[in-house]
Amino acid sequence: SPFTVPPQPHLLRWFLVYTVASGCAIGGVAVWSMHFVGMQALSLRTCAGDLVPIHFNVALTIVSLVAACAIGTVVCYLVTPSARVMAASTAGGSKHMQESSYWTLPFTAGGMTLKLGKFSIARYLLATFLLALGAVVMHYMGMS
Repeated sequence: SPFTVPPQPHLLRWFLVYTVASGCAIGGVAVWSMHFVGMQALSLRTCAGDLVPIHFNVALTIVSLVAACAIGTVVCYLVTPSARVMAASTAGGSKHMQESSYWTLPFTAGGMTLKLGKFSIARYLLATFLLALGAVVMHYMGMS
């Protein structure tokens, strides 16, 4: 018989801390640092063979890092089942749930299945769009 994680408002602060940390890891460490190192390794030459100097504006580089972390955080928030979703799903005394709309862990513990949160295709589409937009914003900020 499945069970649902009960709403735990006291854990919401930690949920937000881990969401920001995940967003910074994805947006800042993974995406931004990879692109920054790639731009550092870039070597451009003119048709005459002269090296084209590449300069970085420190302020714009830092702003592009902050933008990548911020957008990564929003994306992580959108794709993670939150405590508010779980609280809303059990509000009003109704425990009836649509089984297909909840994330299920791929294993059982003691014959019970753990339901994590509601799945929303709209949130995933928005997260995908924002992640792509974040890459574009980061590129234009960092390369201007």
